[in-house]
Amino acid sequence: MININRSEGTGLGIRIAGGKGSNPYKEDDDGIFITRILPESPARYTGLKVGDKLLKVNQVSLNELTHQQAADALKDAVKSGSQLIFQVLQELDLNKLFFLPIPAM
Repeated sequence: MININRSEGTGLGIRIAGGKGSNPYKEDDDGIFITRILPESPARYTGLKVGDKLLKVNQVSLNELTHQQAADALKDAVKSGSQLIFQVLQELDLNKLFFLPIPAM
């Protein structure tokens, strides 16, 4: 879950791709994905990343939506208030994992 707090009159600062009936952003997945996060936008410092799959905004599921329906759902969420809650699926970056040594007994 990722919270975005934004000022009145500002957008989210993200661009999306994908959706039912659209060219998939990721092969064999017609979900909604973040393709760009604008600098100095409310989304910039939240932990969202390019490539994240958006599952829900507030209580609205983005699964099974067309691109236009998902864009409309995001616009409606922005109109409804200054705080938005995203449920996202982020890929695990194996290059950023670290391992702690386990002491021998």
